[in-house]
Amino acid sequence: MKSRIYRDLTSKKLNEVTIDDVDAFRGAFYAQGRKNKRAYDELQQVAIASNQQGGSGSVPGTSIIVVAGNVFDNKTTLYAPTVGTWILEAVSFVVTGGAGFYTHDIDIQHTSGAEMLVFHDIKDAADKAVFRTEIEFDSNITIRAISTGSSTPTDITAFGYLMRRR
Repeated sequence: MKSRIYRDLTSKKLNEVTIDDVDAFRGAFYAQGRKNKRAYDELQQVAIASNQQGGSGSVPGTSIIVVAGNVFDNKTTLYAPTVGTWILEAVSFVVTGGAGFYTHDIDIQHTSGAEMLVFHDIKDAADKAVFRTEIEFDSNITIRAISTGSSTPTDITAFGYLMRRR
């Protein structure tokens, strides 16, 4: 009898298997040890062979760019994953219609309510504020952005570049 994993993926070549396919199978399994051992092994083989298991780095083909507008004096969610582990690779802030200096912050908030500042920088409104972060996080964490300054800009937008780790 062919396993469900191989049966359901029969129509796909390895380079067509996505991290979402792997997650769908993982989400359907119960942690019952020996009963599912064969299925666990098969899923791991497919994930490795299709290059959809992060291992020591990011999963290819999973990069996203997220945008949060209106971050001036407003702590705004930049990204909050529902599944998997992610790496926030880089962040940039764009000030529109402002003058003077602005403080740009990225913080993380845990589902317990605990907060932690992970990035802080001060830039002139005319300067590009681009930062390399490499923060790894999962569904227990929300990444938030906020900017403050002495003059009110038209808008400050935060951008985040993320890659799926596993």
